[in-house]
Order: sequence, then structure tokens, then C-alpha cells
Amino acid sequence: MWEWFQKARSMGIPVSGPMLQEKALSFAKNLGINEDDFKSSNGWLNTFRQRNNINFASVCRESGSVSEKQVTDWIAILPDIARGYTPCDIYNMDETKLCVLSLPEKPLNICEEDCKGRKKYKDRITVSLCVNMEGDFEKPIVIRRAAVPMYMKNVKELPVTWKHNKKAWMNSHISYRMGN
Repeated sequence: MWEWFQKARSMGIPVSGPMLQEKALSFAKNLGINEDDFKSSNGWLNTFRQRNNINFASVCRESGSVSEKQVTDWIAILPDIARGYTPCDIYNMDETKLCVLSLPEKPLNICEEDCKGRKKYKDRITVSLCVNMEGDFEKPIVIRRAAVPMYMKNVKELPVTWKHNKKAWMNSHISYRMGN
């Protein structure tokens, strides 16, 4: 089981508890172990996880999309690309999403009580941050679905550049040049 788990994770396959349980049953069957003698129960899963120091975690999808060779190649050509520019003219920009008003999806709960929730909010904000090599920040861009949300009708000035579009995503029509 452990070797199968390690191989699946090394290939970037997210493995769930039920997947482990099904694979354990498959291995048991292939080894000729009777279903009455082995059950891949939740107790078995918890013991397997504890024994092998496995926990549940969110998958960071983008980190697996870049190979070490791409990083090495980029590091090699970057000095040539940056030649002729001063540090104040070299910027790094990235964006992140904020799920507004969202609640934890797996909250703690008192045993024996129902864990009821509310409708999941789907409102999101994209925040774009940009800084140059000298550490000077550009004014952040905040992208939301609404042009002027109700709670901001009386706000005259913000410490960010406010943009909007249907999905609150960064796109080619939104840039720092437009923001300043």
C-alpha cells in the first residue's frame, strides 16, 4: 500500500481516503485474502495514515506544473533578459483570489451533533500585487464582479485600484498602466 501511495503521489495524483481503501481491498483480493478476514474500514485507514504520517491537505496545483528543467533554464536566461534595465524597472506581479464571506468547508464540530451550514458564498475578489526589485510597490488592483458594490457607494477614495468584470478575473483588459 505504501509503495502504491508513494508512486501515485510522485505522479501528482491526489489520493483520497476512499481511494486508499479501494486499493487496499484490491491488493487483499489479489493476495487471496478473504473479504471476511480484511476490511479496509475507516479504522484501518486511520491506522495506515498514522503509521505512515499521512494527513489530508489541499493540493497546490500550480507548483506541479513547472519542471525543474524549466526553472533551471529560466534562471540561466534571466540575466540576459534583465541586462540594460535598472532594478527599479524590473517588476514581479502575481495575483491571488479571496473568497469573500466564505466559511470553512471542514469546520470542527462537537461529536453527536449535526453539522449544519449555510449556502456557500461564491463571491470572490482577485487581488493583483506588483513590486519592483527595489521593493517599491505599485497600487494593488482589486477586481470584483460589481462596478460599485452597494456597501461602497459613499466611498470616495480607496488605497487600491478598483476594476470589475463578470467573473472577477485578471484579464488582458486590466493592467497596471490602466490602474495608475
